[in-house]
Amino acid sequence: MGYAGGRKGNPTYHSLGDHSEAIQIDYDPEKVSYEELLRVFWGGHDPGSQSWSRQYRNILFYHDPKQKELALKSRERLDTRFSDTRTSWRSSAPCTPSSRIS
Repeated sequence: MGYAGGRKGNPTYHSLGDHSEAIQIDYDPEKVSYEELLRVFWGGHDPGSQSWSRQYRNILFYHDPKQKELALKSRERLDTRFSDTRTSWRSSAPCTPSSRIS
């Protein structure tokens, strides 16, 4: 768990700046596909829900053009079930680890 998506250096829980809380998943594509990770992502939250703060916003970071393409295609499949998808998209920025994980 950490903070990503912002420009402020060294974000912390009490001083996030324009960052959001995020997790970065390291995975072995030989064991699990990016598409499977996307299914878990979409199954884990309501993409139509309004985030009540920037800190907890719905956001999906991608690392390369292929991941972006797969993520957008997965969202298009959801659009048939949800009239308003509020999940943001962003190219991955460095994830600053939080100082304490509970």
